[in-house]
Parts: sequence; C-alpha cells; structure tokens
Amino acid sequence: MDNLIEWCKNWLLPFNTDKCKVMHIRHDVPTKYVIADRDKMTQLETTATEKDLGIWITDDLKPTEQTVQAVKKVQSILKMVNRHYKDIDKEGFDCIYTTYVRRHLE
Repeated sequence: MDNLIEWCKNWLLPFNTDKCKVMHIRHDVPTKYVIADRDKMTQLETTATEKDLGIWITDDLKPTEQTVQAVKKVQSILKMVNRHYKDIDKEGFDCIYTTYVRRHLE
C-alpha cells in the first residue's frame, strides 16, 4: 500500500483512501490496517463481500454470492414481465425478456 500511495504522489494522482477495504481470505485473524495519506491516518474497513468489475467476491472464495445476485436479477425481471404482461405466450415472453436483458443488464 505504501508503494501505491507513493506512486500516486509521484504521478500527482489522487488516492481515495475512503474507498479502500480489506478482505481476509480464508482466515479471521483480527488485523487492523492503516493508510497514511496527506497527513491523515485512515483505518481500512474490513469486508466479507465485495463487488468488483461485476463479480461478487467473498472471503471464503465460494461462488454463492455471485449466484444469489444473479438469481435476484433474473427474478426481478420475471416479476416485472409478470406484472405488466398478464396474458403472454412463450414467443412474446422470449422477445420481452431478451430485449430487457440486452438493454438493462449488459
């Protein structure tokens, strides 16, 4: 972390310590991490689940959270289609579902 902060200073790029978090992978040793930046000491928050580049990562490295989030997304789409289109056939559903997925989830 010190090297990263130093690199940011050399290139005159701001480093946002408020967005930094710590995830302990496969252990639960209570360790505190602190970043010193611009005469300010910031203790990093510990997290068990984090989303990065559209992928959910957990501290146990299991894909459960990714699956849960994907299912929630699909269920919300299905509820929206069911709420707005009561009498719909399979072809109509396929058209609406694929259109919605292309527009909102990609």
